[in-house]
This record gives sequence, structure tokens and C-alpha cells, in this order.
Amino acid sequence: DIRQHFKKYLTANIANQINYLDKGKTFFVIFVKTMSWLIIFFCGATIYFSNFSAMGGMLTTIIIIYIIMIFVTRVVRRRRPDKGLGMIFDPLHRLVGKLLYRPLMQKMRADKNSSFNNQAAQFEKMEMGKSAEKFKGKRFNMLFEERARIILLPHEQLEKELAKI
Repeated sequence: DIRQHFKKYLTANIANQINYLDKGKTFFVIFVKTMSWLIIFFCGATIYFSNFSAMGGMLTTIIIIYIIMIFVTRVVRRRRPDKGLGMIFDPLHRLVGKLLYRPLMQKMRADKNSSFNNQAAQFEKMEMGKSAEKFKGKRFNMLFEERARIILLPHEQLEKELAKI
């Protein structure tokens, strides 16, 4: 019974510890950087394979794309949740984080040899040890209280209690 309750607690606790908003923001930043680098690469390839007269305009485009990429990624990282643009984009980032990260978590939970399950087993063992120590302490405390009560009982009352047993 204790193990079942602990597994429910562990599953709920791990689900609550995962910050899907950060996962979604990280994905968005990686996506923006990758796309901007691809655009920069294709602009550079266009400059290289075309005439050099368009080189100034293309370099300006590359610099503008790079500045926009840096600005967007910094704004996404520093933005407060549920304020300003966060009210619009944070639910979207949270959804993307859930869609991308939940299948990975389910796969990790299904694998018996994953580091996730090993870590959960170690945590469970540690918590079960703690609860065993607490129970042992409570039992010794109850035994001590009973011994102290018996020692402090008057002789007649002690005989009555022993006669009941």
C-alpha cells in the first residue's frame, strides 16, 4: 500500500517538476537560430554564386537577419510569463513543450533500465528508509511510554492490569 501511494506521489511530483514552458522556449530558440542560420547560409551561397553587384544588399540582409535572431531569442528567454507578449506566446510554448517532451518521458518510464527509473528507485529506497526509521522511532517511543507508565503505576493498579491479561 505504501509503495502504491509512493509511486502515485512520485509520478505526480515528477510531472509537476517538469517546466514545459522552459522546454517550449528552448525549442523555439533552437528553431529560430537554426532557421536563421539556414537563411544566412542560403543568402551567402546566393552571394557566392551570383554576381558581386548584389553583395552589399545581401550582406545587409544577413546582418539584419542575425540581429533579429539575437533579439528574438533574448526576448523569449527574458520575457516574464503571463505579461505582455508572454500572454500570447507562453501558452503556445507550454503546449509545444508538452507535445515534444511527454512522449520522451513516457518512453523513459517504460524502459526499466533508464536513468530516470534508476533515479526514481533510489529516491524510493531512500524515502522508504526514512519512513522505516520514523516508524521504528515511533515504536520505541510508544514502548518507552508504556514502560514508564508501568513503572509509575501503583502496585495495586499494576496487579489489576496484569490480571486482565
